[in-house]
Amino acid sequence: MRRVYVLCEGLTEAAFADQVLRPRLPSETLLVPIDQKGRGGITYPRLKRDIQSLLGGEAVVTTMLDLYALPENYPRHQESQAYRNPLERARVIERAIEEDIGSRRFVPYLQVYEFEALWFAEGLARLKRDLPHRGEAIDTLLNSIHYFQTPEHINDQAPPKSRITAAVPEYRRASFRNFEGFPLDQARERCLHFDAWLAKLEETLGLRKQSIT
Repeated sequence: MRRVYVLCEGLTEAAFADQVLRPRLPSETLLVPIDQKGRGGITYPRLKRDIQSLLGGEAVVTTMLDLYALPENYPRHQESQAYRNPLERARVIERAIEEDIGSRRFVPYLQVYEFEALWFAEGLARLKRDLPHRGEAIDTLLNSIHYFQTPEHINDQAPPKSRITAAVPEYRRASFRNFEGFPLDQARERCLHFDAWLAKLEETLGLRKQSIT
């Protein structure tokens, strides 16, 4: 059985990988989410050691880390700041990590800007369902970010999570780790960088295109 290790920003990403991605992979592929912060943090030297230690055999290793507040010790981090487009900033760092690791079985991915972009990709439907008394505040929040090109571009003055908590004080990542019914196809359509990551993962695993939907 082939293993796919996902080094995650935290428990929320690990839950997403386990509940949303794992069931969509072939039965002969075992996806193993790993809470990277729980293992000692996401600084690049630590991440690199973990990646290299997991690449044995035929295992595939990928990441699910936030571009927002990414430690400055990541390769080409400073150079990436010259790009206005956040997707390009993420690509610059991802390519640098990929070159540094030097394995075709490693697929780097930085969330732009952070996990909550995926909640915006589904129109905050889960929050509206679970917190109906906040429906008006959530609609106002959605209207306030209409000028962003995609959910992955939300970070002007405030990142996605800060915007959600300002409108919905009850929001805590730990309370929203049930991803049953999450519209992955919709997220792939609206979040191009997220979609590119899954497409690369499909290619690395030898799967047909758009099989992880």
